[in-house]
Order: sequence, then structure tokens, then C-alpha cells
Amino acid sequence: MSGGNLDPLILVNFLYAVFNLVRDGLTYLFKTVLGDSFTPYGEVLTLLITLTTIYVLLEASTAFRRVLRLILAISWAIFIVSFLVKNLY
Repeated sequence: MSGGNLDPLILVNFLYAVFNLVRDGLTYLFKTVLGDSFTPYGEVLTLLITLTTIYVLLEASTAFRRVLRLILAISWAIFIVSFLVKNLY
């Protein structure tokens, strides 16, 4: 690599590949864990998985981390409560 310059397109493609890898891994994990219960919650989980993936990728950045952490905590709590209420009652 001459001059140590990094093409921005390479960086964007790398981040996109990492994003897809993490998102697909989380989706597979939840489909495996939840089984048939994944279908009714698929849209919500897709959003939560995407936000979680963004959070994981932005972990090094402290500017957005606190706000995103709060949004994720509230979202996951609402999802877990609604899942438990639907399946236990």
C-alpha cells in the first residue's frame, strides 16, 4: 500500500460486511432460540437486531452510545415483557 492511504470505498464495504455478518448471526440466534415464536415478532426483532448491530459497531464511539443504549434497553425490555405476557397468559 503506497503512502498508507485507505480507499473510503474499501472501508465502507468492510463495515457493510461486518454489519451484515453480525445482523445475520443475531437473526440466526433468535430464530434458533425462539423457534416458532420468531414469526409474530419478526418485524420487531429485525428492527432490534439492526439497532443492536449498529450499537455494536458504534461501541467505540461514545457520542451516540448513551442514547442508543437507552433506546435499546427500553426496546428490549418492552419486547421481553410483551413476549412473556403473550406466551404465559
